[in-house]
Parts: sequence; structure tokens; C-alpha cells
Amino acid sequence: YGWLIIDEAFIDTTPQLSLASHNPKSGLIILRSFGKFFGLAGIRLGFICAQPQLLAQLSAHLGPWATSNPARWIGMTALQDTSWHQTARQNLIKDSSRLQTLLNQNNLTPTGSCPLFQWVSTAQAKHIHAQLAQQGIWSRLFSAPLSLPFGLPENESDWQRLDTALKHISKLHFTETDG
Repeated sequence: YGWLIIDEAFIDTTPQLSLASHNPKSGLIILRSFGKFFGLAGIRLGFICAQPQLLAQLSAHLGPWATSNPARWIGMTALQDTSWHQTARQNLIKDSSRLQTLLNQNNLTPTGSCPLFQWVSTAQAKHIHAQLAQQGIWSRLFSAPLSLPFGLPENESDWQRLDTALKHISKLHFTETDG
């Protein structure tokens, strides 16, 4: 019948939505990455949930994927720390709400979100992207649709830098469009 491939890279923030508990179903492949939720993207660790026969086929086709022992140890330790997961989820929800408020206060309405970032689709995305870069804040610009994802600032200093930058951009934008 074919395969259904689900990318659950961001699912750790809302584990109740994961389809992993539905595995193994025929043809269902679930990809999970470790880094996003744990803030360890550089660790290069992930896994696949699928039927044993399908896992064997994938292994035969793809070959071994080298994972360092430190990465495995960090991954196992982090995955077992369920109290940290709960605290992290609560903090991410709080910080995501704070980011949404900050964007709204600066005339940028998020059009999509998850606890890890807010997505802003706007015709001004290129301008905002350039203005952020001029202030030393790197963002990712998407062209279709024209948009910017805003990740959560790491610390209070970064929150203040983003707030200052967005206020500056908002003033420039309204001065240019009003005058």
C-alpha cells in the first residue's frame, strides 16, 4: 500500500499528539529528532519508529548511521529525565506566549506557532529580516510565503535585545508608511 512518513521533530513539546503509540502499523514511519526540544541540535541524534520488517529494510538500504557514545549517553539520560520534560514544557509554553505578546506589541501578528517558535507571515518580512540583521539578530527568511520564524530568546538579555530591535523596526516601518 505504500508508506506514510510522519516527521515528529517538534512533538516533544506536545507528546500527547505523537503517533508513536500507534506503531507498529503497516507502512507507518515516524521520524523523531532529539535536538529541538532539548536544545541540543548539534548532538545529531534521532530515531525511527516503524514495524520491525520495515526497520530492517531501511537499515539494509541506508546502512549504519554512526552515533557517538557520548551522544547516546546524553540522549538516554535526557530522555529518562521526565521531570525535566514537564518543567521544560511549562517554560516553553510561558516563553512562547511571551514571544507572541512581544511580536503583537510590535505590529507583528504570528500566523502560526508551536512552543518553540512563532511564525510571522508578512509582506514586510524582507525588510524586517534586514533590519534584524543590522542589529545583530539573525533570522531565517522564507520566500513562499514571505515570512519569518521567531525562535525563543535564550536569556533575559536576548529578550531585551529582541524587544529593542522590534520597537526600532516598528517605528521605522510606520514612519516610512505613514509619511
